[in-house]
Amino acid sequence: MCKDIHPTAIIGYRTQRKIKNKKLFLDKGAKIQSRTVIYEGSKIGKNLETGHNVVIREENKIGDNFSIWSNSVVD
Repeated sequence: MCKDIHPTAIIGYRTQRKIKNKKLFLDKGAKIQSRTVIYEGSKIGKNLETGHNVVIREENKIGDNFSIWSNSVVD
């Protein structure tokens, strides 16, 4: 899998929204920085890279080689 996830990151955070599919798919090669929160219910491709304090909300589809920098929200 080769995922580099900082210990303060939260992967698969439970949503309060009513969504059809709560499964989180996070492909290989992810590099997740501190205090990043990735909600359940998204599909994320290979080599995701986040900065610090990133939030990726539920029901997102993110392709391969995506970078999102510090203090950003993908909703």
